[in-house]
Amino acid sequence: MRFDLIKVLFAGLVSMVVDQVDDQGETVRVRARTRSAAVACPGCGWRTRRVHAYHVRRLADLPVGGRGVVLELRVRRLACRNHTCARRTFREQVPGLAARWGGEDTDTPR
Repeated sequence: MRFDLIKVLFAGLVSMVVDQVDDQGETVRVRARTRSAAVACPGCGWRTRRVHAYHVRRLADLPVGGRGVVLELRVRRLACRNHTCARRTFREQVPGLAARWGGEDTDTPR
C-alpha cells in the first residue's frame, strides 16, 4: 500500500498537480500548479482554457514537523472568449488554498 504524504500533510493540494517537493534544510518548498480544466470568467461566466500568461504565487504555510513550508503555486491568467465581456483577462483562483491577494505574485513566461 502506497502512503501519499502530500495528500496527508497538504490536503489543500489534492486538486493541484504537485511537480516538486524540495527539502531545503529548515524549509520545505512545494512547487504545484493548477490543472488545465476550463474556468468560468468572473465577469460573464463563460468557461475558457485559453491561457494568456502564468503567475507564481508564493505562500507561506504553517510549519510541518518544525520546518517552515513555502508553497510556490503556478496559476493561469486566462483570456475571456466572450467578446462582449468587459473583462479581457482574469487570474484563476484556488478556493480553500489561497485567498485573493494573499500571496506575492511573480509574472513568469509561458
